[in-house]
Amino acid sequence: MDFNALMQQAIRFEEEAHDFYQAAAQMVKSAQAKAMLQELAGEEAKHKAKLQDIVRKGVSWAVPTGKREETIDLKIGDYLMPTSLTAKSDFQDALNVAIRREQASYAFYSSMAQVASPDARPVFEFLATEEMKHKNHVQNIYDQVVYQQF
Repeated sequence: MDFNALMQQAIRFEEEAHDFYQAAAQMVKSAQAKAMLQELAGEEAKHKAKLQDIVRKGVSWAVPTGKREETIDLKIGDYLMPTSLTAKSDFQDALNVAIRREQASYAFYSSMAQVASPDARPVFEFLATEEMKHKNHVQNIYDQVVYQQF
């Protein structure tokens, strides 16, 4: 795939994620869950804008120069049971779904890095790192809120 086709696919992916989080925020009753889902929807909108800027400004604009940033997956989500959101979903359910979605985003960008041209690969590696940061952010919230209840 060429760079522009990959970027258009990535933009669609971010739009779908934004729409999911917006719909999920309307579905849940927990104020805490609503706020977190709306925050995640806002992050997805920022991702889309960044991707559109990359298309307009080029690959070199998007990726910070210097040492590649490494992130470690906290893997909290690896031990959670899959769930879907309903009107009865609580904050824990919302966090669970968000962790799974962020993992899917990370996997998406990681796989795009494998098929991208050598000059575009750093963009998708950077985006994968950003998604892992988001997953870790949600996992930290899960650790601080859900695990503290036990």
